[in-house]
Amino acid sequence: MAKKYLTQRDVRILLDLTDEEICDFDCGQICARKNRNKIPYCCDIDKVIPILYRSVFEYFQKHTDMWCLFKPRNKHERKMVEELEDYQVMARCKGAQKCERHYRAFVCRNFPTYPYFNSHGRVVGLFFSRTLNGKCILIDRPEFIRKKYIRANIEFWNYLLDRVPGEREFYQKFARTSEKRHGSLGKDFIILR
Repeated sequence: MAKKYLTQRDVRILLDLTDEEICDFDCGQICARKNRNKIPYCCDIDKVIPILYRSVFEYFQKHTDMWCLFKPRNKHERKMVEELEDYQVMARCKGAQKCERHYRAFVCRNFPTYPYFNSHGRVVGLFFSRTLNGKCILIDRPEFIRKKYIRANIEFWNYLLDRVPGEREFYQKFARTSEKRHGSLGKDFIILR
């Protein structure tokens, strides 16, 4: 039986915390103009397969038909699904044109930022993922990121990581690796506080 670390109440709290818009303009409209298929890079379901917590997926199933389980099409995708923790699922949404914003996955709500930790393991800020560097107009542009978004997402990460064992260690390692990578590229490692 699959583990469930998040209750339905937790899911509602986490969705509310991540309802804050990242910037004061629709970055997706600007991004879509640059993408060959005219949708935002981070919403391109042909390139990005979100990982959801099983409890979040089940919550979405009760409230919307926007999400379905991802069906692997090849050996590489089957391996990705097999490597998931039992409290995670890969899922597909109906795409940017049919997005119901209140039912976006956490990864959709948080991109392109990730949690930054203090020495006690608490989230104290956010940093930019370089995953879509050169494509996402928000990466390395802290002036665009709303303070309310930063505060709400710090609260989101601390709440989430207190409830899902192992995730804190994963994200701490990701933060350390990202900081080293920024340094090796000669890029500033910007922390949003």
